[in-house]
Amino acid sequence: MSSSLYITLANVAVWGGLAAYGVFLMTRNGRLNRRAKQLELLRND
Repeated sequence: MSSSLYITLANVAVWGGLAAYGVFLMTRNGRLNRRAKQLELLRND
């Protein structure tokens, strides 16, 4: 395989990892927002 193919595959792997990390951060942020809202509702009771 040529070096440009290796570079392209590495580029795809890096961008795939960044996309997966972005999805992870978005889901974690959603869970934290739900938890904060739950705590706020409990505090107001």
